[in-house]
Amino acid sequence: MFLIRPSVVVAAIACGAFVAPARAQSQSVAPRDPGGAFAGRIVNQVDSTPVRGAAVHLLKIDSTRAGWSGRVDDSDVIYVDSTKTRLGATDSTGAFAIRGVEAGRYLLQIRRIGFSPRQGVLTVDTLPIRVTLPLEPTVQAIAGMTITETTIDRNGRYLRNVGYTFRSGGGLGGRFLTNASMDKERWHTIGEALHAQFISRADVVLDGMPIQFMDVIEYPVAQVAAVEIYRTSRPIEFDFATWHTGQFSTRAPLVLIWTFRP
Repeated sequence: MFLIRPSVVVAAIACGAFVAPARAQSQSVAPRDPGGAFAGRIVNQVDSTPVRGAAVHLLKIDSTRAGWSGRVDDSDVIYVDSTKTRLGATDSTGAFAIRGVEAGRYLLQIRRIGFSPRQGVLTVDTLPIRVTLPLEPTVQAIAGMTITETTIDRNGRYLRNVGYTFRSGGGLGGRFLTNASMDKERWHTIGEALHAQFISRADVVLDGMPIQFMDVIEYPVAQVAAVEIYRTSRPIEFDFATWHTGQFSTRAPLVLIWTFRP
């Protein structure tokens, strides 16, 4: 279970600024589609062109608690179940689809380099949900630029904080891929990068949260700062025998994915 306290989440929950407009403007329900699903398109807020390579995260909300300080800007505390995170990514038309989503409340996060991130709370039931959501470009001149981990200081700090920098130089026997090295190989998705490493199944962790292998196949490399691959020994902090998730195998390769910080 993970703890999240972003102030922007409170604004989205309180005002309905994220989810409510999408439902009012573009959500439709197709009752013939069995099971819960979340699908739609991500477009540029300025000209409505499709946004390719946007990452869509659904983090299952376990519980919430009101901010304790009493200040106006104090965030609600949101606890998410890290074993039930789902991922999606947009294609060249801006479309995405996450199927087989368990019913419940989710923290929805959408990110793409060059655009302001969006997040809010989404409720999923047994019927599919379709939305069209706009992303606002941060600076028009860099909206289409490829940014590597060496260009933004906070990404370097993030990789140090999560231990990537230490492990990549510590002789642990893993394979370490940076955004720059994957871009040089012209890999557009994590699936392409893993296929090149002859990996067809793996235990996957994205930003510290266990993820289903199939969910990351289409995940855009443009959103990824670095990847770690361990085929035999694993870092002790990722010994899943102590995680009790029920979805990992010590016989499968371990893949750690660290994304760019928005």
